[in-house]
Amino acid sequence: MKGAPPSRLKQLLVSIAPLLCVFFLKPTFVEIAPDESDEVPLIILEPSVCSALDNGAVTLEGKIAANELDLAMGKYGFARVSYPKPDSLSHLLTAAESFFSSPQEFRDQYTFGDYGNDKGGYTSVGVESVNPKSGVKDHVQNYVFRDDLQFDHHAPTLASPGVAYFKEMSSLTKCLNSLSSVALDLPLDHFNDVTFPSLPDDKNGLALRITNYEPVSGIRYGEHTDYQMFTILYTGEEEGLQVKLPNGEFSDVTFGDGFVVNAGDFWAGITKGRWRSVTHRVKGGGARITVPFFTGPRGSWKVNVDGEEVTAGEWLNRRLTKSNE
Repeated sequence: MKGAPPSRLKQLLVSIAPLLCVFFLKPTFVEIAPDESDEVPLIILEPSVCSALDNGAVTLEGKIAANELDLAMGKYGFARVSYPKPDSLSHLLTAAESFFSSPQEFRDQYTFGDYGNDKGGYTSVGVESVNPKSGVKDHVQNYVFRDDLQFDHHAPTLASPGVAYFKEMSSLTKCLNSLSSVALDLPLDHFNDVTFPSLPDDKNGLALRITNYEPVSGIRYGEHTDYQMFTILYTGEEEGLQVKLPNGEFSDVTFGDGFVVNAGDFWAGITKGRWRSVTHRVKGGGARITVPFFTGPRGSWKVNVDGEEVTAGEWLNRRLTKSNE
């Protein structure tokens, strides 16, 4: 039996595929004028694109996704990325609700130092100030897993789903890094080579943070930019995150069907301003849990930030120290 004729959409894609390949094979620097849109763009990222990139292949869909990422990071510094949420996320959220509702003295057992210390762990409400110039402590408590994947010292209920989710987000990080290489016309493994160092003593900046916001009416997490490369955020369905748009206004951004991804300070430096590290904050509301995964290069990697050449580790430690003051 003869197969059904291809759809008009498929015919169109087939006809323009050569043109698209020519256009996307050599990305160019494009100066993008600010616009007045209040919608952070949506990128559809299929797992097949990531699988191909992991095997060293850039498909047409991958080139399209890379171009969309380039445009989004250049205009907004943010994108909503439709990508399957791993099963480990629901397990992690359930465990987090249990942990954050436990007695304070129990949670305090898992405080291993200031926020941002090498072992991660618990930070209570009123410790962190992401915008130190405001003089206001943030209405948030959190639990952090760092890049060493040695989770034996962590809270038992969080350790297993934390390990699983950390590994899933590490894989997504590799995919986004590869797309970034395509977008910026660099070797495919360029950013993965600096994010996932082969030497154990040269740690990267990967960190999983489980964030529990208090129910308050004011701003719960102050205005700031993120410190490193990508932040891959699960926001849930409730509003909270507000992003500063090119027109200077803050807009609510949430995306329960995937992740909100934004570029941090390192990307702005790496791309010489082609990609933007954009100010954002978290507004008040009911109690909620979000899960950001922070990505960053090995600590010894040098990057130019705000006109200053520093190592990635030095810049990160500097920003974390200020948030603990």
